[in-house]
Amino acid sequence: MPPAKVMIVEDEAIVALCLERAVRRMGHSVSCVVDKGEDAVIQFERQPADVVLMDVRLKGDMDGIEAARHIVSRRHIPVIFLTAYNDTATMLRAENIPPAAFLSKPVDETQLAQAIAEAMG
Repeated sequence: MPPAKVMIVEDEAIVALCLERAVRRMGHSVSCVVDKGEDAVIQFERQPADVVLMDVRLKGDMDGIEAARHIVSRRHIPVIFLTAYNDTATMLRAENIPPAAFLSKPVDETQLAQAIAEAMG
């Protein structure tokens, strides 16, 4: 599998840094790291990625599911959702995207690597 260009959308700085390091250790590159849904939509237009790691709860008015909906409507791209909240309502909202994967925080690096590989399939 060739290296993927990964966009990270995460509002917790330490989690974003850990994700960025993990993605790079896997041999992938990081197109950008943002902490708001609105910024994710804007940055995706400027710096397209092959896969998006998207936290469900973000700073700003747009949550991760809504940001993913905007991104996917412009270009079909796999979105891997990351969340500490695995409630049914959140998962049902995300099904409309549909997600490439839904990973619980704290994210296991092996599961993340597998999710990226499957998304890039």
